[in-house]
Amino acid sequence: LASCLVFGCELKQENKVTTGVGDLSLEVTCSEDGFVDKPLIKSSASINTDEFTVFIEKLENEFGEAVNGKDIPQWTGNWTLGEFPSLLELAPGKFKIVIASPQIERTRTDMKTFYAEEVFYIKEDEVTPLQIEVGVSNMMITLAPTDNFFNELADFTITVTAEYEGIAEPVSVSWTQDDVAKVAFIEPVPFSVMVTGHRKIDGSEAQLKEPYKVKTVAARDHHILNLDVQVTGEVDTKGNGSFIKIIGTMNPSTELDITVPGVEEAPIPDDNPEEDDDKVAA
Repeated sequence: LASCLVFGCELKQENKVTTGVGDLSLEVTCSEDGFVDKPLIKSSASINTDEFTVFIEKLENEFGEAVNGKDIPQWTGNWTLGEFPSLLELAPGKFKIVIASPQIERTRTDMKTFYAEEVFYIKEDEVTPLQIEVGVSNMMITLAPTDNFFNELADFTITVTAEYEGIAEPVSVSWTQDDVAKVAFIEPVPFSVMVTGHRKIDGSEAQLKEPYKVKTVAARDHHILNLDVQVTGEVDTKGNGSFIKIIGTMNPSTELDITVPGVEEAPIPDDNPEEDDDKVAA
């Protein structure tokens, strides 16, 4: 149908005539393993590549003249990957192809998304082979708590909030002590991290004074939240009180070191300071 719409007539401009066609042969592979220094982690939701969308847009005719919608008509085509023909007839020229997994709700954090785009050229009476690898287009977040973190906190909640510009209700994903192995996937947008919890020793609250913001993000990022806690009773020499300290480091994967300082113990008053002074002098 697409070829009938485009190629059923001659295109004439400035004594240039296009009547022939060429063919596109498309081969698509899908790589789930797109995260640096991390073994393949599959999303919990199944992936059906036949449902991926294929969008093709003509950019220029065979003479290098840009499509303008007037004397050089616009043309686009849409398919699913499962229905895409083995050979697609196209008029000669320059094209852009975009292949993407189906759109999902932003609130879905259990699913990887995929995307690829490429520019290609069609020549008259020739077959253009095109091989495209569709890669992961969102980013992954995992937790890495230490034994101390579990031993010191009776309960905790780690909340990651994706901050979409212009969207009133941001998208959040949370972990508790019951699901620390959960893997979350969110779009590559800036996000914030908030940690709250209660200490086992006295039930006191430990949390950030304000969310920690991560602004540098990209598709296929793997952000690891390293969770640790100082042993209760250790003196916090930095004067941070009981808020959680987060340090971001840029490595092949982005690791956020999250440490809950211990509760500072008050010194026991000395009932007889003069006697102690005598012992030191001796």
